[in-house]
Amino acid sequence: MKVNKFIKRYNWIFLVLGVVLLCAYSYSYYNEHYPSLSSYLKDDVYEGRIAENCGKMGEKVEDGFELIYGKDKIFVKTDEEVKRPKWGFVCVLGEYSNGTILMRKYHSADYNNIKYGISFIALIIFAFIFFREWEIKGLRFKERFKGKLRGRKNA
Repeated sequence: MKVNKFIKRYNWIFLVLGVVLLCAYSYSYYNEHYPSLSSYLKDDVYEGRIAENCGKMGEKVEDGFELIYGKDKIFVKTDEEVKRPKWGFVCVLGEYSNGTILMRKYHSADYNNIKYGISFIALIIFAFIFFREWEIKGLRFKERFKGKLRGRKNA
């Protein structure tokens, strides 16, 4: 019984501590093994490395375009005509060279960002239906109607 009271009392502290430790581990591991686009631009270590980057398409010029990846921007050189995606992003497979990417292949994901809007609308509908039937009491869910049929008279 004493263990259960201890766990009940301090479970939020354990949860927060676990999340903080997981975030710290992930942050250090991610930076060590998956360098950001800005580190590709700064270091010559990655010269000639082939990688795939996805991001928004920036300004188009005659011999390529600008790829926007968060706060970073990198120029992509290409001979092909790359169409601007409609409500989406561009993925580029290419080789790093002198702070630019020499494009080999690309994929334009049109209408990709619409799925987030549809998911948000579906989440609102789900929450409305769920909380019409259930209510939160303390840390538990409780039925709102307890066996009563809505819209019908019980005999």
